[in-house]
Amino acid sequence: MNYGALFFLNGCILLSLLICSCKHQGSVYYKNIDTTGIEQNAIMSFYELGQQNFKMYCTSCHAISREIVGPPLKETTSKYSMEWIIAFTKNSSRLIKEKDKAALKIYNEYKQAEMPRFENLSDSTIMAIFYYINSPVKSPVP
Repeated sequence: MNYGALFFLNGCILLSLLICSCKHQGSVYYKNIDTTGIEQNAIMSFYELGQQNFKMYCTSCHAISREIVGPPLKETTSKYSMEWIIAFTKNSSRLIKEKDKAALKIYNEYKQAEMPRFENLSDSTIMAIFYYINSPVKSPVP
């Protein structure tokens, strides 16, 4: 049995649960996560997962703090719930067709350019991306 992989998976699950429980007025705050008792390797692995996927899927249209094709993503978790962010990331056109006010606002603000679907990304991968985006450190701690 690969105990390293099992440990990593358990760490990611624990961190995902911790992130989901850090809600305040419908928003998820990543800056103030209490990581006491969570193995540093699991935290950095979650950070690195977010970093890798942000670079792979997001940087062609988004930056963390400035507008490119789409909006900057830094303040996203303070504006929208994580459930909404996940739904929008996976299929923004569905929310637009359902007349979701927030989705329509973004759609109209950015010249009615639809975001590509990322239905292949898991919820935890999307959470990792926003953990990376909101992390005060932009490179892994040794």
